[in-house]
Amino acid sequence: MIFRELRKELNKLAPEEISEEWDNPGIQCGNPDKDIKKIALSLDADSFAVDFAIEKGCDLLLTHHPLIFPSVSHIDTDDFIGKRLYRLIRNDIILYSCHTDFDKSCMTDAVDDRLGLIRERSLMDCGDIGMGSVGIFEEEMTLSELSNRIMDRFGISNVRIFGDPDHIVKKAAVLGGSGKSEIDEAIRKGADTYITGDIDHHSGIDAVEKGLNIIDAGHFGIEHIFSDYMADYFKDFPEFTVLKVPSKEPFIVLKEVKK
Repeated sequence: MIFRELRKELNKLAPEEISEEWDNPGIQCGNPDKDIKKIALSLDADSFAVDFAIEKGCDLLLTHHPLIFPSVSHIDTDDFIGKRLYRLIRNDIILYSCHTDFDKSCMTDAVDDRLGLIRERSLMDCGDIGMGSVGIFEEEMTLSELSNRIMDRFGISNVRIFGDPDHIVKKAAVLGGSGKSEIDEAIRKGADTYITGDIDHHSGIDAVEKGLNIIDAGHFGIEHIFSDYMADYFKDFPEFTVLKVPSKEPFIVLKEVKK
């Protein structure tokens, strides 16, 4: 299948036109008329993912996060983004990203299902399509117990908690990626707990003062399930060989300095 046709299929799943105005999903580089046989899936188009796609002979690197974001003014190998784009183009690999279009059409459902959240409403109202969730759990849990569930079900080694670990969670808001800007919206929609990523010190302690506990699972922690979701999606397309780029948390938490 040539990429132009595959792009139409991907747009049925996550239409590019529903992405946020500030976003840059879609084709990042490559030849739309290339015949696609092997696909690599990754959260990011980092150097490791680019190396993997080249080494495995992939025709398409499909990521959640765009690489050209914000726009670049030039491409040269002295720049780390330019170097990745140059290597992809030189090896005739298409780079395509499904970002906020995927968040709206797929990510929210995927996260809720894995977390066991019963959605009552969207966290963000983005026209006719919402993003993120506000809902409840069937069973009662403390903030600490919910944190353990997140680490177990999303396969991550740590989260950060702002608030009382023994707090009983009544209603939770969830937004993958970076969710600092939606703290007040989570409060407005009745959540007492917010699961997201990239929460800084002041935003976290201020949220607790306002009555909102936060579980910061990191930007990677929730959204890396993109690759799992897309691997399942491509099971309906047996003509493709689909590989998941091995992923790991982008940082480690050092708890003790060993001497």
